[in-house]
Amino acid sequence: MDQLVKEDNRQQYLVFQISDEEFAIEVFKVKEVINDTEVTEIPNTSPYVKGVISRRGVIIPILDLRKYLGFADCQPQRKTRIIIIGHKQSMAGLPVDSVMETESVPSDKITPVPQFVKREKAEFLKEVIEHNNRFISVLKTTLLLERLKI
Repeated sequence: MDQLVKEDNRQQYLVFQISDEEFAIEVFKVKEVINDTEVTEIPNTSPYVKGVISRRGVIIPILDLRKYLGFADCQPQRKTRIIIIGHKQSMAGLPVDSVMETESVPSDKITPVPQFVKREKAEFLKEVIEHNNRFISVLKTTLLLERLKI
């Protein structure tokens, strides 16, 4: 019974990399992970929208997550993936440098975002995970989607 209780206090995250930093999204918000694909640019959209892709007949906006988080632009690599996230009726794609793993994290390893994180970056961070001697920033995916008003 103790083992079952401990398992209930764990959160599942998809961990990925942008530049040299690790980020995570709650697994239940991830619809799928796809290989990088050609993005169709759309004129007169937010500077944070790279464009759109069509997936199974659904048009999905692709966010420029690097720009949101203050990273320099870079060319896609072999390991580049697009994480499709969803909340209610909204979906969006997040290009990332690589998807690393899924992690089951005990709730006592999840802490608020530290005060010293840059304000513009902290705005999109929900919490921080300390796991296996690493610090992983968890994204506020609902805020990213709300900013698009999609």
